[in-house]
Amino acid sequence: MNIGLQPQILPVKASGSVHLLTVRSTMAAQYKGIPKQGETLDTLVTLAQDNPCPVLVLSFDGRLLDANAGSWLVMDHWQASIGQPIPEPWLSLALAAAGSGETMEDQLSVGMVSISLLFFPAVPHKQIYVFGMDVSVQKQIEQKVALNAKVFESTTEGILIMDADMRVIDANPAYSEITGYGPGEVLGETAAFADPARQSAEFLNELQASLAQKESWQGELWSLRKDGARYAESLSISVIKDESGQVTHYTAVLTDITLQKRAEEQLLQMAHFDMLTGLPNRRLFHDRLSQAILSAERSAECIAVMLVDLDGFKLVNDHLGHIAGDQMLELISQRIAASVRASDTVARMGGDEFLVLLRHLGSLQDAEMIADKILQAVSAPVMMQDHEIFLTASIGVSEHRKGQTSDQLMRLLDSVMYQAKNEGKNSYRLVGIQTHEMAGDRLAWQTRLRRALEQGEILPYYQGIFDTEYGTLAGLEVLARWQSPTDGLIMPGQFIPLAEESGLIKRLGEQILRQACTQGAAWLAEGLEVGLLSINVSAHQLHDKGFLETVERVLEQTGFPAERLDLELSEAIWVEGRESVIDSLTRLRAMGIRVSIDDFGTKYASLAYLRHLPVDRIKIDKSFMDDIPGSDITSAIVSAIMTMATSIGLEVVAEGIENQSQLDFMNGAGCRLIQGYLYGRPQAAEAVPALSRRADFRGNSRFGVVDHER
Repeated sequence: MNIGLQPQILPVKASGSVHLLTVRSTMAAQYKGIPKQGETLDTLVTLAQDNPCPVLVLSFDGRLLDANAGSWLVMDHWQASIGQPIPEPWLSLALAAAGSGETMEDQLSVGMVSISLLFFPAVPHKQIYVFGMDVSVQKQIEQKVALNAKVFESTTEGILIMDADMRVIDANPAYSEITGYGPGEVLGETAAFADPARQSAEFLNELQASLAQKESWQGELWSLRKDGARYAESLSISVIKDESGQVTHYTAVLTDITLQKRAEEQLLQMAHFDMLTGLPNRRLFHDRLSQAILSAERSAECIAVMLVDLDGFKLVNDHLGHIAGDQMLELISQRIAASVRASDTVARMGGDEFLVLLRHLGSLQDAEMIADKILQAVSAPVMMQDHEIFLTASIGVSEHRKGQTSDQLMRLLDSVMYQAKNEGKNSYRLVGIQTHEMAGDRLAWQTRLRRALEQGEILPYYQGIFDTEYGTLAGLEVLARWQSPTDGLIMPGQFIPLAEESGLIKRLGEQILRQACTQGAAWLAEGLEVGLLSINVSAHQLHDKGFLETVERVLEQTGFPAERLDLELSEAIWVEGRESVIDSLTRLRAMGIRVSIDDFGTKYASLAYLRHLPVDRIKIDKSFMDDIPGSDITSAIVSAIMTMATSIGLEVVAEGIENQSQLDFMNGAGCRLIQGYLYGRPQAAEAVPALSRRADFRGNSRFGVVDHER
């Protein structure tokens, strides 16, 4: 008999092809007890006693005659004793071997152990010799190969396997589904991952350098499908080496992220452009103005800014309706844009106000000429709904002066624009020496603010953040208010810019942090549950070297738990200088403090990048809430933000919820953390206990404090 080499051929299916994996095992080497010609049964059993592998002897009718010590697992599974027949299906296998005179084989699996049993009929002896071999490792290899093949076939990510020369040797179905190329069209071809028009030598050098140094490369690319359509992919390439360190293969895993990229592009459009007119919005205008000022400071470039306000536009809305009003704004925006040069920027500030940035002027007279052109363009008649309509504009014009900030420039513009309006409209006014002198009043306000900080007139107010799923108060946003003995309650928009200009913002921020933490500790001592305290942090504070020590000191002195503190940062801090703040925020989070991005969407922080930042949650800006659920585009963007933020483990807070339809939409989108006037406006500390004890805040405003007053 020949039981030396027993080959097993395993079919493995991958990408429509069947690969044959051959596993050979030297069974003869494991058996000391195989009988030679002329040896008896006693000789077999005697020789097999020391063999750890199973060796059993059966009669031709399937009864167990003898077995060695290594057969204990087989006998335990068969529940057979000497002289008894073995159980099915093994009995049928033994009888088949005896009847045919041919060797039969099958596997016995007990738990994690697999034993291959060989039934060898010794016809002259009327006996069947059963030899067993532990094939557990082989079985696990087979199962692993089958599992890997199944994963390769069923995963939704496209997978390419390439040889050392980057030629494709296999591709899974997902790759074909994503790219449109079948396996037969790519096998043997050199892999290409980017749009050929964009696959520069620089990119290829970067890819090769990363694979050589790091043995991997990851990134996002635009590529082409078979039909020529462009798609975005997230691509990861890894190097596979053999035991000697030589590269044998490469694997590439790609994911289609086109929908995510389209959503981000729409978010960029929403964040930087006015949806009605298509013009840059106020945020993008201020970005461009800041860049222009930096350039002017370095090169003495002459730049000017205009604020254009339409006269009598309200009459169009009142008499012809808002649709006609929107059509009029679109037309006027086109006329203003046609009146300036290609290098200039026209933006819609909001309502019926427009901003114009003029660059590379020869003198201020050039700006005056453009202002005259805008006045003429706006005043041309418009036919609408069988009415001939005449509009005019009042324009404020200011030339940038050295050392002047964009905020200072805008405040001066506002005053001269109203001067033009008050002096008869349909005209422009320039910011002159007198206007600049009027700004000196700000020095007096800075002195008042400094004194207000010393006398404790800056107070924290608290606006609730509600969990509409559980109906509870999830936290409080802390907002600064100036309780002036002469002017009453002054809102932060009036004194925060002043504090930033004068360098008082750090002191103001620490004072609000200390007051809020002291109050929060007192509430906890009383057993009052208020959730997280969310406190806004400015860029000035975050870039202060002593900021972390200040926060740590305030928490230690007030006894307020770090894990209940949430620091909110403007999205602009991340976009304009995110690398410089990551270390600080990582250290804050190590203390247990949570970090949020406030006003998300106004500066376009990429959601794909958020997963790499030390952030716990984002707050969707109120400007998005204003357009839902009426705007399909905005609603789709907000839904996309919710989906992607949730997928990377970020909490989401909806800011500026003012009506039930907005609340219903956000709840339907999966957002349970709600903040806005629908549930209540910011209140003094004395009102918080009643707010905390209120019965329920589940998705219905009737339980809240409805107050639409601004």
